Amino acid sequence: MPQITLHLINARGQLADIEDWLCERLRDAFAASARLLPLLETDVVVRAGKSVIPEKGHLGYAPEKGVICITIDPEHPALRANLDMSLERMLAHELHHSARWDGPGYGATLGEALVSEGLAGHFAQEVLGGTREPWESLPASILRPHIPSAQAD
Repeated sequence: MPQITLHLINARGQLADIEDWLCERLRDAFAASARLLPLLETDVVVRAGKSVIPEKGHLGYAPEKGVICITIDPEHPALRANLDMSLERMLAHELHHSARWDGPGYGATLGEALVSEGLAGHFAQEVLGGTREPWESLPASILRPHIPSAQAD
């Protein structure tokens, strides 16, 4: 069974008040994701910071296989509200990216990145259900003006 190793960057105790809650959410999301995706050992580095998605209170990315970096704003009201299991959905999304790094990769072109992002969004939806993220359901009227530029890229 694959394992998640959590690395909390917490020298000044910024995550101390939410450490147990945070670790439980992340471990639950990893376990749920591993039931549907052949995950390998994964290190998740968690640090406190203010550079987060304003509506969420967190931000994650998977820069390479087996590594996910998460920034948490412990004071952000949306973080603990965790509507629609937002934190778990973010980790499932990033775990999908991490798994793609072990296989075909994320992609080097805009088209490949759009495919990777779409697949990760659908994976998070399959694992946890709930409401799609706002950026996963943009109306065509918003996207249409950007299509010529996207095609050129």
